[in-house]
Amino acid sequence: MINNSSVNDSSIQNLIDQSDVIRILNRFVLSIDTRNYTAMRDCLTDEIDFDYSALFGTIMPSSADKLVEDVCKNHAGFRATQHLTANHVVTVDGDQATCTANFAAQHFLPNDRGGNLWAVGGRYDYQLMRVQKNWKIYGCTIHVAWTDGNLQLFDLAREQFSAADEG
Repeated sequence: MINNSSVNDSSIQNLIDQSDVIRILNRFVLSIDTRNYTAMRDCLTDEIDFDYSALFGTIMPSSADKLVEDVCKNHAGFRATQHLTANHVVTVDGDQATCTANFAAQHFLPNDRGGNLWAVGGRYDYQLMRVQKNWKIYGCTIHVAWTDGNLQLFDLAREQFSAADEG
């Protein structure tokens, strides 16, 4: 039961901010799956710090435009992808926010060189800032708990993307 004397404008704003942070994170991962790279870019600040070294051992670009370009090259060749996040824990401090969320991502590409699916799960740690009244992602660290399936699918998806881009 909520004690009405503890509800004030500040606590209501905090709930709105938490909801807005989760909404932008959901929009970000959904934009990958729907191939809506304009929407993806709108979720990011111009300069970013994404650490996916636990997944691929690579440094991600510090430019949001370059990140979106790389995601397109790495994901557009898949028949389907599905990125899910859950259990969002959001902390808001003024115009800064963090969100920790569990994730599972599936990548599907029928092929004759192995399994059709590669999946990964773990945790994202996001950092966001408020920019002109809107939350934007400026950082993300991935913590991998498990992977399963055919990791070569990324190479095959990039080949599919390149062939479609040339044709």
